[in-house]
Amino acid sequence: MAVSRRPRARFALEDGINLTPLLDMIFNLIFFFILATSINELASLDIKLPKADVPQIADSEKRALTVAITQDGRIVFQGETLTRETLTERIRDAAAQGNVAGVVIRGDRDSRLQASIDAMMACRDAGVTQVQMDMDRSRPAP
Repeated sequence: MAVSRRPRARFALEDGINLTPLLDMIFNLIFFFILATSINELASLDIKLPKADVPQIADSEKRALTVAITQDGRIVFQGETLTRETLTERIRDAAAQGNVAGVVIRGDRDSRLQASIDAMMACRDAGVTQVQMDMDRSRPAP
């Protein structure tokens, strides 16, 4: 019994070039260049932020209310520590009397940003549009 052996090809050559790795590499390069271009455009945006104005006082009777933000993030208004909701009510009551020119938010240099945002949102909710941020680093908030 003779066993027939087929000749084995030592190196099997395909009938063409396998394009799958080439296409993978091209798609990866395209993806990389798209991302790199987008990040470069975002980094080169010229953003000009507006400057805050001091509340204009029309009458000598009108005054600016002062809200202080302490270092640990507490909101202090007229010597009392308040929440955002209570601050909104207090500012709304003062604005209803008609003698409020605006609100000045003074913050400690190491105060939390969220407390300042809460104070600004309380002013907005109370209907006061003249708000000034006073973050003088030479003096702490009261």
